[in-house]
Amino acid sequence: MVLILLGCLGQESPQPEGEFPKTIVDDTGKEVLIEEHPERIISLAPSNTEILYAIGVGEKIVGTTDYCTYPPDAVHTEKVGGFSDVNSEKVISLNPDIVVATSNHQEIAERLEELGIPVIILNPLTLDDILNNITLIGVAVGEEEAAQDLRADCEARIEAVKENAPSEPLTLYVEGWVSTSGYGSFGPGSFVDDLIFLAGGRNIAADADTSYPNISSETIIAENPVLIILVSGMGGVGIEEVVSRPGWDTIAAVKNNAIYVIDGDLVLRPGPRIVEGLEILAEFINNAVYESSEVFLPMWACA
Repeated sequence: MVLILLGCLGQESPQPEGEFPKTIVDDTGKEVLIEEHPERIISLAPSNTEILYAIGVGEKIVGTTDYCTYPPDAVHTEKVGGFSDVNSEKVISLNPDIVVATSNHQEIAERLEELGIPVIILNPLTLDDILNNITLIGVAVGEEEAAQDLRADCEARIEAVKENAPSEPLTLYVEGWVSTSGYGSFGPGSFVDDLIFLAGGRNIAADADTSYPNISSETIIAENPVLIILVSGMGGVGIEEVVSRPGWDTIAAVKNNAIYVIDGDLVLRPGPRIVEGLEILAEFINNAVYESSEVFLPMWACA
C-alpha cells in the first residue's frame, strides 16, 4: 500500500481546466505564455470583442477600439484607438493581463511582448477558423466550458442551415460597394463566399482572381442572378439605385424584386454573430427559391 501511495504521489496530475500558468499557440504559430488568470483584457478588433463578451468575460475588458460597437456595453469601454492606428501608450497605461489582437497588429504586439504583456494574434480565414478562435480565446481567459458551449451552439446552427439548403445552388450576386472600377463583391477567400456556399448559393464572384473583386455591369447582367444581396455599412447603395441601373431590369432578381439588404457586421466580422449572418443569407436564398418556383396546391388545401 505504501508503494502504491508513493507511486501515485510521484505522478504528475493533469492541469484542471482554467488553471494557470498555461501556454497556448495563436494563429501565427507563436507560443504565448499566460502566467495568471486574466482579469484585465484588451481587444484590438470588433470580432475579438464579440467573442469575449459571448463567452462571459465582458466585465474584464478594460480597452477596445473605436469600432467595437457590439454588444452595446462595448461602446462604453475605454478606447485605445482605431483598428489600424492603435495607441500603444494607451494600451500599456491600462495595464492589461492579456491583449487579443489580429494579424494587422504585429508591430504593436512585438512592443507589448517586450514589456511582458501576452498578446494573442488571431487571423481567421474561414468559418472553421472562427470556431477555432472561439475555443482558443476560451482557453486563454480560463473560460473553456463557456467557449465550448458557444462553439457547439454555432456548429449546430451551421449544420441546420446546411441541411435546409436547396438541392440546386441558387445563383446570386452580393454587392458591398461601388467604385470607378465596377461593383465591389466578394470572391474566393472571403467570409461572404464561404457563407454563400454553406447556405446553398452559387456566388457569381466565386471564380474571381481576388477575394474582393470589382465586377462589371455587363458581367452581372450576363450572369443573371436570381438573388441580389446588398451588404450595408461599406459605402454601397440602396435597392432603389440598383433597380434603376441601365440594363439591370433584365436580371431575374430585379424582375422578381428579390433584392435584400444585410448588416455588414453579420457577414464581415469573424465572430460568433457570423452564424446569424449565415442564417439570414440562408433565409434569403430559400425565400428566393420558393418565390421563383410554381407551387400547386390540391383543391382540398385551398378550402
